[in-house]
Amino acid sequence: MRRFLVWPSSLLWPENLPSIILLRTLNDSLVDGWSIATSNETWGISRLKFFIIATIGQCIYFWIPNYFMRILLAFTWLCWIKPNTLIRSQLTGMNGFGIGSLNFDWTSITLFWQSPIIVPLWAKVNILIGFVLIVWILSPLCFYTNILGLHFSPIRSSNILRSKGYFDHFNYYIDRQTYTLNETKYKLYVEKYGEVRLSVAIVLQFGLCFVLITSLIVHTILYHGHDILKQARTSISNRNNDIHCFLMSHYPETPEWWFTITFVIGLTGGILACYFGKLMPWYHVLSSIAVSWILILAHGLIRANTGFNVLNDSISFYIGSLIFHNKPLNLVTFHTYGSYLLIGAVYLLSNLKLCHYAKIPPRSLFIMLVVGRLVTGIVGYVVGSYLLTNIHNVCQNNNVEWSCGKTHEQMGLAILFSSTGQGTIFN
Repeated sequence: MRRFLVWPSSLLWPENLPSIILLRTLNDSLVDGWSIATSNETWGISRLKFFIIATIGQCIYFWIPNYFMRILLAFTWLCWIKPNTLIRSQLTGMNGFGIGSLNFDWTSITLFWQSPIIVPLWAKVNILIGFVLIVWILSPLCFYTNILGLHFSPIRSSNILRSKGYFDHFNYYIDRQTYTLNETKYKLYVEKYGEVRLSVAIVLQFGLCFVLITSLIVHTILYHGHDILKQARTSISNRNNDIHCFLMSHYPETPEWWFTITFVIGLTGGILACYFGKLMPWYHVLSSIAVSWILILAHGLIRANTGFNVLNDSISFYIGSLIFHNKPLNLVTFHTYGSYLLIGAVYLLSNLKLCHYAKIPPRSLFIMLVVGRLVTGIVGYVVGSYLLTNIHNVCQNNNVEWSCGKTHEQMGLAILFSSTGQGTIFN
């Protein structure tokens, strides 16, 4: 993937540009001298001083919407006209469709955007058009026309709901030892609380996932197919018109077999973990990897051109639900392997491009990334094992401090997807 996503000069990976400026500001004295900083500019301030001032200002601003004026987290000014009108509140409110609402919390903005500063204008316009069409037009139409019974569910909620107005609690109808569906208990649960209902936001998220995957593949073939074929026959040393590749070609390139051996070792470890841990059949590790591998190039091209992350892991839920019937633990494992491989691959390519700009020797970079990933994995496993072993009722509903809401949501979806089938969930 390096020849397709790292070496081409046309793929900027905009997210790396602020990182390079920051690293130079903090470590390179040549860019922080007073004379250099002001020789061609009107500002009488160095980069380092500007960075310090901006950091302090950002820290102070963080407190304004998050503690002092929480109304700025969702400035739904249209609701003020008639706050007691139900439809107006649904259309413009924080927990509704949010039409016309404003958000002044930078943390919330960057949670979705990464950083809107680095995304090109044309990409922002496309995102804005898609947002208006889907969130402000399509979502209200689906809700108010009661498609799939959506009018009787919350507009925006990640919880699984029941048609009789209750939130779903899968602990009542599953076997806690095997995490499989108890069909007798499930039928009684359905009679009492009703069929499954999801919010309009979740339904559109899963539905548009197919549109996203299809459009990514078609876009890659139509707009980048010729370049991909051309780059497949090139190497870093014959890109003489690219100064970055010319300088990097003086370093010994990381051999392909280094990556191959690392991949084989990781794959073997994953297979052994699934086999001895009885998480899922070992050969399905290969299936999850194949699904992610197909999408790496398409996702990477979008990320490299726009700096915007379009990764969506819902597709692994759909494919896994077709493979594993009434085996939610296997489905979660399949989903984890597939989604994290895709996310990790794109993240690795982004780091490779960053070091390509910074002229870091490829072999030193490879060693650093492998060691760093090993340390991260070991520390993460030790911390997770400690929490699961030493905290009573961790990730249970009766543990307020360690309830693990996101884990419950994913496990609930996995149980329903694997037990009832992905198509019947929306009936």
